[in-house]
Amino acid sequence: MRFAFLIILFLLTATFAAIAQRDFSFAQALDISSSQWISAELEKSYHSYFHSEDCPPHFQPSVMPQIPDRWNFSIPSDDKSEKEWIDRMLKEDCMRFLHLKALSDYYFPKIAAALQEADLPEQYIYLPVALSALNREYISQHGRAGMWQLSYLEARRFGLVVDNTTDQRHHPESELRAAIRKLSFLHKQYDNPELVIAAWIKGVPYCNQILARAEKNSAYPWDKETSEFLRFYSVCVSALNAFLLPDFSDALTDIMARQEKIHDPVPASFKAYAAVLTIDQKELFGRNPWLTGAGVPNISGTDLYLPSDLSEKYYALRDSLGKWDALQDSIEREKARLLAEQANNAITHKVRQGDVLGNIARKYNVGVSEIKGWNNLKRDLIYVGQELLIYTSGNKAPSESSSLSGEPGETTKYTVRSGDNLWSIARKFPGVSPEDIMDINEIDENIIPGQVLLIPQRK
Repeated sequence: MRFAFLIILFLLTATFAAIAQRDFSFAQALDISSSQWISAELEKSYHSYFHSEDCPPHFQPSVMPQIPDRWNFSIPSDDKSEKEWIDRMLKEDCMRFLHLKALSDYYFPKIAAALQEADLPEQYIYLPVALSALNREYISQHGRAGMWQLSYLEARRFGLVVDNTTDQRHHPESELRAAIRKLSFLHKQYDNPELVIAAWIKGVPYCNQILARAEKNSAYPWDKETSEFLRFYSVCVSALNAFLLPDFSDALTDIMARQEKIHDPVPASFKAYAAVLTIDQKELFGRNPWLTGAGVPNISGTDLYLPSDLSEKYYALRDSLGKWDALQDSIEREKARLLAEQANNAITHKVRQGDVLGNIARKYNVGVSEIKGWNNLKRDLIYVGQELLIYTSGNKAPSESSSLSGEPGETTKYTVRSGDNLWSIARKFPGVSPEDIMDINEIDENIIPGQVLLIPQRK
């Protein structure tokens, strides 16, 4: 039986080099999945589950699920590659597989409920397995993030906050809602799981090209990368049902229950939380990977997870958190003042378009508070042309960019050229953002040369 032979192949690594070179690098994601906080905590608390002589686990083909015909993708089998994957899995990958099974036991019921509510096929539940090994902390080499590997533009389009303090692509509940919106968008267009999954990894324009080239009653002419990913996805549908493994759902539920969800926590740095509550900063970030800045932002609706045994301490000492940062800033300013007095020479940095204090600080390997102290700045606001005194040097940091917004009026047509992307196109039209172009054309961020786009004109 084809699926009985395929199930072990999904724990591949180097064999999937074509996929690993792109955003959807399951092999890379699997390599680090067990290092995320939730997996590390599981292995620490339930050590016996992961350290037994029963590796590889027992294979039980009798429980292979019956997959509807429409989920048997039109891709050929590859016996040689399958044998290599099987050999590799049996030698090296049992531990990582156990972590993946544990994560699936915890996340699958939540994903299944969301799919059912959106009237989407339950088989899509395996998509984050193939994309990220269910690693909510994962960031690909191309900047896609979270379990569902959404790009920045996709995240913004489907309602997530992604800025210099928060990236909700790492927040399981928020990211799931956005992923369901994207799935609904693609499923409405194609109503075909094979096309939907291909569009997820390669984009709508690519799938439309394939549809135009496809012959009736024939397999879709996918490129090698897409064929490999679809074959791999089919394996994921079966693999997690084909081994005799522990049920980790109660264990992970117990671990997640040992933390307290704090609504609208005190805005303060992670250093302040670590010092006041006596918690390791790494653990704090592991529990809250969507907080991507230096601490908890002053934004309404922010969540913060803390160990349950620290919740009482948090409420007793919450007033000390903000004061701790203020005290440290005062100390840093005094240090900066003394350093400035002792320095013989200073570097003058002239503020350019896109500069912010954080970028400048990284460029010269100094602290933001030091720059503010040297230049007597009360706020983080700086302006183009302003000259700042810097008393050290370091590496150059990247600049930031922004887009304008406004009310749309008429539209104009734009034909995509080689080398274009939505960012570069939006820059040609004042007041137009990449999200505006995606919304008015009902597309994702993937575009191809020759494609005609409608561009909203701002009044």
